Amino acid sequence: KLDVNIKNKVLTFLIDIRLTNPTKLNFDVNGVIAKLSKIKIYYDTKYLGTSLVDISDISIPHQNELILHDIAVSVDLTNALEIALDFANFSMNKLSFSGVIEVSGIEYEIVN
Repeated sequence: KLDVNIKNKVLTFLIDIRLTNPTKLNFDVNGVIAKLSKIKIYYDTKYLGTSLVDISDISIPHQNELILHDIAVSVDLTNALEIALDFANFSMNKLSFSGVIEVSGIEYEIVN
């Protein structure tokens, strides 16, 4: 499902994001102490946009994954057009994400 909206020079759409835990330890975020507050999207190291989320319970067993469905992402239209103009060279492998975990009011960015 693709839900796209263009308003005020911002392109907003819904995506599914796969979070992977490649370690030998379980990854748990409990809302009492920490929460996932933002997901940042990059294309070939260029910042595209951010999804403001408020997910307080995340659990990913070791060497497993979790898929977050229908995450609203906002991208500046100028950034989106730059990538669209180079569509012939577009590669999904150049997309990357980082998560911002908030712990006691302090933000930590986890980069893949």
